[in-house]
Amino acid sequence: MNSLEPRSSVAIAPAPRSLTDPSPPGPTAEPGRSRLWTTALAGTVVLAIGGSVLLTMLYHSFSAAKPPAAAASTGEANRPANASEVKDRSLETMGNLTAAHLYQGYLNIGLLADARESEVYTAAEAEKLLDSVARMLDTVDRGLARMLEDCLKEEDKEAVEHARQLGGLLRTQARELRAYWQTGDKEHADKFQKARQESWSGIQAVLGIEE
Repeated sequence: MNSLEPRSSVAIAPAPRSLTDPSPPGPTAEPGRSRLWTTALAGTVVLAIGGSVLLTMLYHSFSAAKPPAAAASTGEANRPANASEVKDRSLETMGNLTAAHLYQGYLNIGLLADARESEVYTAAEAEKLLDSVARMLDTVDRGLARMLEDCLKEEDKEAVEHARQLGGLLRTQARELRAYWQTGDKEHADKFQKARQESWSGIQAVLGIEE
């Protein structure tokens, strides 16, 4: 098991109804539903922002880590962690946060797709929120790219590259969803669904989720 492999799993994410149901879009949301959607989506966006901030902070902490002072002569049990152990712990935490970020990004995009399909948001409102999600994905991707410049074990490097590939699929979802909203072209809907299925398969594997 490499240092960047997450140690926990989460519940299976529901597939979005939007862009998959061949029937026409549903009617305008019932009174009060818009507020519920807004609250739910705002919560997920806040969580995603928090995850991005934590990832950035952890990356800088990891990059600036210095070897701890030499162990005292009180024995192995009381010795401080060495530089290698500190790095492994940081990478493990980074792996958990990255997995959570990918899962949250997947949920955010699906929530937005459904909310727009249900006419909870106007096109302008939905695109603004989608842009925020895309910017978070870009920020984390840049941080992961910088990690590849550090001296990582080969298995950790592969884990970072895999996380970036999954992030790329999420960004493809966002791009194709925006294009579908703007044009109504089914080709963009098909590309959105293809990227969504591929990204979910990858996230399932990373988190150890079984159907």
